[in-house]
Amino acid sequence: MTTITKTPVALALGFKLQIDTGTSSLKSTCPAKSKKTGLNNIDSLIDSVMHLGIKRHSAKELLSFAKERILNNCNTLPPASNEKVKLSGKCVIIVKIDDKRVDLSLPVVDANGTNNADALIISIIDIGRMHYGDNEFIVWLEEKAKDYE
Repeated sequence: MTTITKTPVALALGFKLQIDTGTSSLKSTCPAKSKKTGLNNIDSLIDSVMHLGIKRHSAKELLSFAKERILNNCNTLPPASNEKVKLSGKCVIIVKIDDKRVDLSLPVVDANGTNNADALIISIIDIGRMHYGDNEFIVWLEEKAKDYE
């Protein structure tokens, strides 16, 4: 069993996501720190990408995959049930993990021409696991999934 314990994770810079839902284009932009609270917006990043995952797959599939990733280090999401939900712009996210800068830069498609939405989802699942800890992340994702049942 792979276990990731809670690790200090924070956005180093804000993030910008562009998502095509098939019927509309959504842009999610967020600064590194909330102007209102002064707190880091890492939770907003995790929430936005898990929303993408739920819309692209389903709440049940995403939760099942996250659990499988934790238990068996699974690397492949099942085929998307809604291929129309995808990245529509380059995604750049810079986080600090244990005070080390980690740059996550994903073009819209990979070298094979496959949309990188799932690669982003997997990366943010791992960031969520580090931020919350494995068990807490699953509890958080279960609560989020209830909103989509």
